[in-house]
Amino acid sequence: MKKRYIVGLATGFMVFGLANGGGATLTTVGTANYSGTAYNLIYDNDLQITWLDYTKGYDFWNNQKD
Repeated sequence: MKKRYIVGLATGFMVFGLANGGGATLTTVGTANYSGTAYNLIYDNDLQITWLDYTKGYDFWNNQKD
């Protein structure tokens, strides 16, 4: 009985923990020129860092990797 209770409790924590998901808010804060190309600067308030956005918008995966 105790084992069932612990398994149920652990499952509940996992379900509610995964349901919360990622809560970071990403905000475009400007642009930066790097190697002659303008990239968006994206601020992540959860990690409190700014990312350089290298994406090319909608494109196929193999083209994005290149």
